Amino acid sequence: MSSTTTARAASPEASPLDPPANVTAKFVNKSSGKCLNIPGGGTHDGALVTQFQCGNWSDHFWAINQV
Repeated sequence: MSSTTTARAASPEASPLDPPANVTAKFVNKSSGKCLNIPGGGTHDGALVTQFQCGNWSDHFWAINQV
């Protein structure tokens, strides 16, 4: 008869991080491979939202704000 002892590692401590101040992202449609786009980069209510070939144009980047 033998005995085995298993030591458990201490759980790492975690604490929440403050969210980054400015986060931007591209939203890409997996089916079409195109990016969510607002032609001309408009920010007004009712702005037209389209899909367009992804690029580094400013109207392809979306700001993510904490609420």
